[in-house]
Amino acid sequence: MRKSDLQAMQASFTTRSRFIQRASMQSLRRETSAAQGQRIRQLLRPKRYGAFFEYYFGHNMPGALGTARVAPFHVSAYQELYQKDLITQFRFWFRGAAKSTQTGVGNAFALKCCQKLKFMLLVAINQWRARLLLADLQAQLSANARIIQDFGEQRIYGKWSDGMFETKDGCFFMALGLNQPFRGLKRYAERVDYVVVDDIEDSKRAKNPQLVQEYTDKILGDIGAIFHKDRQRMVIANNYTIANGVLAALLKRSQHNPYVSVSKVPLATPQGTPTWPHQYDRKRIARIHKKYDYYTLQREYYNRPLVQGRLIQSEWIRFAAVPDTPLHLVGHWDLSYADTGDYKAFALVAHTQGRFVVLDVFCRRCALQEAVRWHYERLPTHLKKYGQAHYSYEANAGQGYVFGPMFAEVGQACGEAPPMPYRSPSQPKAQRIEETLKPLFFHGQLFFADALQDNPDAELAIQQLLSFDRGQHAPDDFPDALQVALHTCRESLQTARLYQKPLIGQRHPSSGY
Repeated sequence: MRKSDLQAMQASFTTRSRFIQRASMQSLRRETSAAQGQRIRQLLRPKRYGAFFEYYFGHNMPGALGTARVAPFHVSAYQELYQKDLITQFRFWFRGAAKSTQTGVGNAFALKCCQKLKFMLLVAINQWRARLLLADLQAQLSANARIIQDFGEQRIYGKWSDGMFETKDGCFFMALGLNQPFRGLKRYAERVDYVVVDDIEDSKRAKNPQLVQEYTDKILGDIGAIFHKDRQRMVIANNYTIANGVLAALLKRSQHNPYVSVSKVPLATPQGTPTWPHQYDRKRIARIHKKYDYYTLQREYYNRPLVQGRLIQSEWIRFAAVPDTPLHLVGHWDLSYADTGDYKAFALVAHTQGRFVVLDVFCRRCALQEAVRWHYERLPTHLKKYGQAHYSYEANAGQGYVFGPMFAEVGQACGEAPPMPYRSPSQPKAQRIEETLKPLFFHGQLFFADALQDNPDAELAIQQLLSFDRGQHAPDDFPDALQVALHTCRESLQTARLYQKPLIGQRHPSSGY
């Protein structure tokens, strides 16, 4: 960085510190020493972390770090961190969930006040980024009048631009980039006891498996070697946006470690309930959903590192007119018990002129009753446009005992037969989907009917196809339904060809002909 840029940022830090000091001075309260002591003791209780953060940094304070009340998951994450001296927390919180503020400022200061932190190390993707993140904490400790009133003057040594500083109670704070050496770090007799690994993921680095392995070893090995023998708290705070990056490797290597805790917080639950309601109401969430494309939204706000077209390319998805009356119609349902858990998905496919065509689609998070009702409402249309079809539904693991009676009850009222139960083979689902769908889409042997263009269900179904890949944890209900429908349709074709094939051979003398 150029000297002029450094000077500009140092001036900005000084200005920010002065603003914090003036703003917090105006909010100081007059109280007796006894009342102050009682208030501080209450605020330092782990279950009162929300009140602690809001008093010293919160949205009601001028120059606040927060803009809304602390979320429940902020409090529960800190409580776990406080209670366990040996812990590694993965905080896969959505974009805008205050990961850096809570982890690097709120949690750090609370642990320091509770005598559970003596040496903090903040690690970011590079040293400059790490220093900027540490500057937020240093500015508060240096200038926040509420902190100084309750705990005294804090800073005695160090500049944020140097990446380190010390406080009067002997606590030391350091910022390092991921590519810098960690081994041997200590401050006099104190070793690192709190590590914040903040925003380290990089899409370009993830393409280099050797670098991913190197940084994974560095975080788990080098940092593990510098910890205090009794206090070893590490928080890895990042969006889970890349499927094969450092975070995924860290998570895989740590999955059987009893000292590891994983917190995955999406923007909203599958039911649409905000996870941080004071900051993101339903209206704001709806705006975010409209602003971003499906894949960006899933990566940044729902901890699903989806990449479009990893297995099935977008250019393979084709729409075309259905040329003649399709043959061997098959429709299959992939259902779920919960109303808003997995998607309810249906695919109606047929074979026509040597290719397979998707004629109708259902793909929604909804109640089971809605899916069953849609099935019987569409039957007359299917019959009129295409003719008779074979319908089935997934009936593994006792599903038939739930879905079968519901189909039968509604079907009886409509005068229609229910779909047949279908049991998937033991072959892994992801393998079945890949082996069936990829070659058909690639060779242009599978397309969607023109009538499905601009169909909301078809749009969701295609999103699931494009984001499908082994181990991605993306919704795969429609790809599963489509695979079974195609498999059943192929079996129907093979059976028809077997019976249509003429048998020509030598007449047997005893046949009588």
